[in-house]
Amino acid sequence: TGNPTTGSGIEASTESVTKIYPGADIGLLLTILPYERDYNRHIIRLSGLEPATKYCYRVGDAELGWWSETGTITTAAGEDEAFTFFYVTDPQAQRPEHYERFGNVLDTAYKLYPDGRFVVSAGDQVDAGEHIKHWNYFLNSTTSLLSLPFMPTTGNHEDGGAVITENFVLPNVP
Repeated sequence: TGNPTTGSGIEASTESVTKIYPGADIGLLLTILPYERDYNRHIIRLSGLEPATKYCYRVGDAELGWWSETGTITTAAGEDEAFTFFYVTDPQAQRPEHYERFGNVLDTAYKLYPDGRFVVSAGDQVDAGEHIKHWNYFLNSTTSLLSLPFMPTTGNHEDGGAVITENFVLPNVP
């Protein structure tokens, strides 16, 4: 609706984070003239969701009128329910068009198996874990991630895992 949703079961918070942005991306030499930029990280935690229910959402800023496309999440029907999920590994790349290949693979898999519930990634989501530009390429490569929960694990390109917890809110991760 363009109005932020509030109420019981919705916990929202914002924290300031500093990210490294590569000044000149010339392939493998990603650290030429890097600079830091401050961002706001918005975190939403939902509780009290009903089983087997589809929820729609958008992310944005009501004051500026900036909104994402609409995403959906569907809660599980029960503990014994069979499900399909997608397992991917090593989508990391260096340029937007390379990440688009990953996006096309995930979008095609989701079209072929629309009952897929989530994505598990075995690491190396991006080539340079500390560079926000690579995360932007990755996260903007597919609209399927608007409807599929994404469960990343740490690869060697995520620099020991810190960038995973900086970019994703994961339950039960210390």
